[in-house]
Amino acid sequence: PSGFAQAVTYKVDRTSPTSTVTFPSVGFVNIYPTLAGAVSDPLNNGVQAGIKPAIGVSIRLTRAGGDSWDQLAGKWPGSVVFATAAYNQPGNSWSFDAVPASVTWTTNQTYQLYVRGEDSAAGAATGNIEDAGAFKATFIFDTAIPTATITSFVRGSTYSAVTVSGTVVDASPGVLDYTELTIKDH
Repeated sequence: PSGFAQAVTYKVDRTSPTSTVTFPSVGFVNIYPTLAGAVSDPLNNGVQAGIKPAIGVSIRLTRAGGDSWDQLAGKWPGSVVFATAAYNQPGNSWSFDAVPASVTWTTNQTYQLYVRGEDSAAGAATGNIEDAGAFKATFIFDTAIPTATITSFVRGSTYSAVTVSGTVVDASPGVLDYTELTIKDH
């Protein structure tokens, strides 16, 4: 019958998503990295809108001095810029490849990664957006190859007992992980 009001049930999602970084998870990276992590929209009092499909995760990559990477312009403009990361809904994961990699990554440069998730809650211009005020990861891109010099041998000489000495240097801010020496009897 017309003229009667219908009951409408709705739920309110006021909980912002949370995100993490799974790569890089160490202090140094020596390849052009695919940044990656996880994002979830927590269930709160039975309400969960879910991460916004396709554009629900964005990242801000900064380097020393505070410049942010602008993926669309392909440069470091100096202003705060967020870029959309690829969101994989079944795994609640995200990934991001900076393009062009040769412009983005500079050896011996320190980078900080900020991540924010956005859910699909309706009723406003955007869903609930995670506060990306603090960086989630910091790392150094280091492709500088350490140099090693053996100082105790003379080329073409024959030895009956061997004591090996030398130096190994990794340019700052690199950290030498290990040194390996192989001696072959030929």
